[in-house]
Amino acid sequence: MTTAAAVNLGIVIVYLLAMLAIGVWLTRYVKSGADYFLAGRSLNRWVICGSVMSTNVAAMYLVGPAGKAYEGGAVILLMAWTGNMLAAISAVTFLPRFRRLRITTITELLRERYGRSLSISVAGMWMVFYAMFSGVTMLTCATIIEGSFGIPDWYQVAGLDSFETAIATIAVVVVFYCLFSGLLAVVYTDLLQSFLIILGAVILLPLAVKYAGGVGILFDADKIAPAKWTMFRAASGGAGQDDYTLILMLLVLGLPYWFTSQYMLQRSFAGRNVQEASKGLLWAALLTGPLTLCYIVPVMAVAASGKIQLNNPNEILPLLAQQIMPIGLGGLFLAALIAASNSTASSVLNSLATLFETEMYRPLARGKSDAHYMNVGRVVTVLGGVGGLVYAICCHRLELGLLDAVWMIGSIFQPAIFVVTAGALFFRRATPAGGRACLFVGTGYALIGALGGWERLRPEFDVPLLREFLSWNHATPITRALVGMPLSAVTLIAVSFFKIGRAHV
Repeated sequence: MTTAAAVNLGIVIVYLLAMLAIGVWLTRYVKSGADYFLAGRSLNRWVICGSVMSTNVAAMYLVGPAGKAYEGGAVILLMAWTGNMLAAISAVTFLPRFRRLRITTITELLRERYGRSLSISVAGMWMVFYAMFSGVTMLTCATIIEGSFGIPDWYQVAGLDSFETAIATIAVVVVFYCLFSGLLAVVYTDLLQSFLIILGAVILLPLAVKYAGGVGILFDADKIAPAKWTMFRAASGGAGQDDYTLILMLLVLGLPYWFTSQYMLQRSFAGRNVQEASKGLLWAALLTGPLTLCYIVPVMAVAASGKIQLNNPNEILPLLAQQIMPIGLGGLFLAALIAASNSTASSVLNSLATLFETEMYRPLARGKSDAHYMNVGRVVTVLGGVGGLVYAICCHRLELGLLDAVWMIGSIFQPAIFVVTAGALFFRRATPAGGRACLFVGTGYALIGALGGWERLRPEFDVPLLREFLSWNHATPITRALVGMPLSAVTLIAVSFFKIGRAHV
């Protein structure tokens, strides 16, 4: 290991230990379940903004897009910009309505609107999704470490290879960090990480472009084909990840991510009031777009120069930070990326624990102390972390990219949940039967598609419309998202009106 790498690694280790120390120190401010799960509803707009930014861009939504840009160009920028637009809309539409309801979880709304059985079903689906999502952030951390410093072959345990052992180590750190002060530690350390990530973007952009050969390389058609700067591309022989269908998928999956996700909205629920919560989300949306651009452009320039060749494109951003940024500053930036990824995993696990405690456990064990409920939440946090670890190892062995791993689970769980939640807010005629049918049909369709079941049915049916439906590639997240959400919406509306019609008869 070079001197620069050793110094940067030392900074990363010290920084992470400091974050753990902050988490332990903040336990003094955690006196109740509201403190652990919602940070005492004490956050102002800037804390919310910093936490949302750090969580949204630092892990797979910065490292993963940089890897995609290294391979395919600027099309992936639309993921960030589509998300920013949706976040701004959510800040002035869904979020104020949620805050005025004074709810702790989205499932509280679903319980009032559809009944307990449906809210428990949604809580269970979200818990599985968040456990798996935390695994993607663990995978991201391991990717950053491997791309920056490498992982020695001797670092193995219990039948795992060195990379999988690193994931397991990260899982232990994530769970340990989350166990102490819950959402309070996550949001305040995220504020520091967001500042360091912005600073890193400002420094990396000119350094990487200079390393690649200067600004001229960005306008050299022989180095960067014009198509790589085209973000909205026509279809290229079917639904692929290089055409407009990707943008539509990002829009569909962005709706539940920004509008109805417990994981993202929990910070806003912890705001002092509606205004602070909405303004924090708006500022995060405003700042994230330019930030992502500052990482995508240098990656494209370096890829065009041919100076760095990688088997795993996801390693490009941490490798640039290690090789191009000044000694020490590169380590601080890498530490912020790793710590923010840990915070993302911790916030996801905190949301999982919140859902279990409020929706499943508390109604069955009323009258217990706050300490008892917090301990239950911590046990669930550990179990969720184990689930995330298993999914991360599976993704590694299947060689799924970071974004592909997110889209895989997002396209299964999120469309139907978003439709049910949006229906609870805006569709007055939605019925419990319609909600249950929506979840069953939407999620069932996606699960069958992910397992390849629709392809096996092709020879069995010769009905023209059904044959056309079965001819689509339902194994891809793009198809599942673009079919699953409208299918869920049609099911909710049709079954709800059918029930109303029968009641009138």
